[in-house]
Amino acid sequence: MTISCSADIMVIFKDNFNMKKAKAIQYKSFELLEVTTTVLNQLMRFLTIYRPPPSKKNKLTFTMFKYEFQNFAMEKSRCNGNLILIGDFNIHVENQNDSQ
Repeated sequence: MTISCSADIMVIFKDNFNMKKAKAIQYKSFELLEVTTTVLNQLMRFLTIYRPPPSKKNKLTFTMFKYEFQNFAMEKSRCNGNLILIGDFNIHVENQNDSQ
């Protein structure tokens, strides 16, 4: 078993998966860990995101996240391989009164 970490993000995988941690751009409004592997001759990119909840202390805003995430998505859409995006976005879709 192997563990790959990036600040608050951890990915655990079996050693027989040849996973490699990719260099990732640093974002202010979210953390990113990208690992890649090849499955049946297909490149797979696993992108794990953690977006801390906005607060007065961290000065993060939803607008900042939307802007950075849009740029991130545009960049990754041009990458080779299959993308699998997972994570904790701290967006509460169950609250219909929250426009964010």
